Amino acid sequence: MQTNKSQTILIPLFLCLFFINVLSGFADENRQKLSDKNMEDSLRVAALFQQAQYNNRVLNNDHLTDSVSELAIEIASGTFSPGLILMAYDNYLDHTNLNLKKKKALDYALAADQLSRTITDQNWAWKGALNLAKVHLAAYSYEKALISAYRSLSLADELNDERKKVESYLIIGRSLEGSNQKVEAFRNYLIATKLAKKIEDKQLLIICYAGLSDFNLNSKLYQKAVTYKLMEEEVISSIKPIDSLALMWIKYDLQVINLNADDTRINKELLEEILDFAKHHNQQELNDFAFALYRSVLTKLNRIDLLKQLYTEQNPEEFSKLEDDSPSFFYRLKAYFSEEEGRNDSADYYFAKAGTFFTENSNKIMQSNFLIRYGQFLSRTGNYDKAIVKLQEAYKLATEANYMVFMLNASDELETLYANENNFEQAYQYATLNTQLNDSINKLAEKDKLIMLEINYEAQQQALAEERERQQTLRRHNLQYTAIVIGILGVFVILILLGSFRVPEWTIQALGFISFIFLFEFIILLADQKIHHMTHGEPWKILAIKIVLIAILLPLHHWIEHKVVQRLISKRLIDLSSFSVRDIFRKKKTLPES
Repeated sequence: MQTNKSQTILIPLFLCLFFINVLSGFADENRQKLSDKNMEDSLRVAALFQQAQYNNRVLNNDHLTDSVSELAIEIASGTFSPGLILMAYDNYLDHTNLNLKKKKALDYALAADQLSRTITDQNWAWKGALNLAKVHLAAYSYEKALISAYRSLSLADELNDERKKVESYLIIGRSLEGSNQKVEAFRNYLIATKLAKKIEDKQLLIICYAGLSDFNLNSKLYQKAVTYKLMEEEVISSIKPIDSLALMWIKYDLQVINLNADDTRINKELLEEILDFAKHHNQQELNDFAFALYRSVLTKLNRIDLLKQLYTEQNPEEFSKLEDDSPSFFYRLKAYFSEEEGRNDSADYYFAKAGTFFTENSNKIMQSNFLIRYGQFLSRTGNYDKAIVKLQEAYKLATEANYMVFMLNASDELETLYANENNFEQAYQYATLNTQLNDSINKLAEKDKLIMLEINYEAQQQALAEERERQQTLRRHNLQYTAIVIGILGVFVILILLGSFRVPEWTIQALGFISFIFLFEFIILLADQKIHHMTHGEPWKILAIKIVLIAILLPLHHWIEHKVVQRLISKRLIDLSSFSVRDIFRKKKTLPES
């Protein structure tokens, strides 16, 4: 009876253990499958990152970059891995055009910022704040950008990471510059540059010089912009192997500075060199930017004939590509070409078609510029009523963007149109408005001059501080060199004096060894600086010169050391045998008696 009871208890127990074992086996298998799937998804996301980077930097295809980066976010979200999801968000915000889909970019930046606060790694919290600042900058929300930028700096300070501090200071500078706090912006750019120099990070230093060049360009300090751009070029050239693409971008940027300094000053041969490089190296972004620069010059010069020749005869593939990449500008060009050919109806149609691609989120300054050109065309063709409507729209958009240059352009055109229609009341109103706008622009110009003076003062103070620091460093090094020379001389004097006394031979040999090590290491120390300067830090050249130098110095060191030590041991260079301390005291006693 008892046995039956035991069997009744044991059988269910064994069955439970069996099912638990089976279920745990299934669980292990599922975990293994899930792990394999996560690994597979991680690899897919990594591949999509690379594809997005290629689409952005080489193909310059914003829509393709956006779709690939969004796919990476979808796959990463399916893994439920916070690290991978944050990497996907970071890839999207780093490589996509933030102006393309501003709301989506802001949603992703906010999601990444919120997720980064839930994990312990503060590096992601810093990156989330930095990316959020970049998105706000792209949306011209400078106050929000500044708040996020300061938070990123605070996090970088907590992490005690100098590189992160540099990036945060640069974003703070851009935010302040956007909110027209130019002097404070310039100070932050300088702090970032000083930190980048301190940690000797050349890549960050390149970004800092580029930021300072752009800042001076926007402040209309064109010579300073060129100076910083050349400093950027110097740092790029010092990195081996040399990045030829980066140097070509420098040439492009210098042309942009020249164009801003003078609307017509552009080096056509150099621009053709840039376009040729872009075409042969499949660098679509550089190609697109160079074409945009060239066509802007021709448009400002009103050389529609050359513009048409550039696109329809020399580069028809670029013209057809514009239809997909920038349809608004494609139809605008068709309008220019139609007007050049005398087909004004077609030109009007293409202008109207180009206007349909602007949306509520489009840049208001660009829309205003387009409408001014459309209005000027309508005015040239005698369609005054429609021209007035377009120019009034242009004036309204320029007012909303607070861009006085286009406000004045639109107002000036409207004054002329109303005067031609004998509507002198409206013409007078716009004439008065023109006077007010001119006064406001002149006042702003005066204010800009004062800001430029402050910026120049800050730059001078920074230069003086750097010169003082350089002089202090030079003085400290000179003192150290002097002390080393005195030390070497002192050691050799002691060595020679030891040679005149009866001391163990090993003492002279040991001191001789140390003395000559001291001397020849000092020679190498002096040579190091010269070698590094001569070779521009190129490793193989430094190695080759040092091999030759050591091949000469090493045998010379051993030969001189051997000769000097042997001579000190075998012959006394200073004979102190006749020297007696008693004789000195005797002479001192006889002197008073005499």
